[in-house]
Amino acid sequence: KKTEQKQSTQKMAALFPNQFSLSKILSLSLFISVFFFTVSHSDDFSALLAFKSRADTSNFLTSWSRNAPCSSWIGVKCHPITRRVVKIVLNHLNLTGSIHPLIHLTQIRHLSLHHNSLSSIPKFDFWPNLKHVYLSHNKFSGEFPSGIYHLKRLRRLDLSFNEFSGEIPVKELNQLPHLITLRLEFNSLSGSLGADEKKTVASVKEFNVSGNNFSGKIPNWLSKFPVAAFAGKVREMSGLDQI
Repeated sequence: KKTEQKQSTQKMAALFPNQFSLSKILSLSLFISVFFFTVSHSDDFSALLAFKSRADTSNFLTSWSRNAPCSSWIGVKCHPITRRVVKIVLNHLNLTGSIHPLIHLTQIRHLSLHHNSLSSIPKFDFWPNLKHVYLSHNKFSGEFPSGIYHLKRLRRLDLSFNEFSGEIPVKELNQLPHLITLRLEFNSLSGSLGADEKKTVASVKEFNVSGNNFSGKIPNWLSKFPVAAFAGKVREMSGLDQI
């Protein structure tokens, strides 16, 4: 009987080679998918634990444990199917240091770490899926984080009340078609706001650059915002009388 069954299977495979190949391909694809999600999920948790070990000096994140499900991790939300981290909300927790370990969270959509004491930020291009970024009231310094133009899905960006300096990448910001909020107030930013740029971020509805050191002319597309959005040294820019 076994011999007959084997011969029958061989005949079927000969008659329908595509179906048998497809079955093998589907099985292999399923295995690869499960393996990929498992490894990626593990990498996400490793990244979070690395961040915790450096930033959580006050031990607020005691619920973060590799043996605990994602749903029990305070301030963390994971995708129900892939279990990849998609949202982090850790505000007012006195977190310190760098957020560099979080670059491995490549599927994150929402990053909120405002009102902490964080001081180092990596390039934005590590997070291509980000939609909302709230990093205000920290101690981030140096130039505006590079790679912002990679965040094509970005809607809200709040870097206010930090210590960023230098110019803002106007050309990169103009490549973000869905940007609604751009808040950069009370930093040490300088340079132009891109009055000569032909392409503008027309989608922006909430804008504030007050308390910085910008110079030059106010771009026409920014004239729709109130004078308060340019308060402080920014008010020395030309064109404010037209707002």
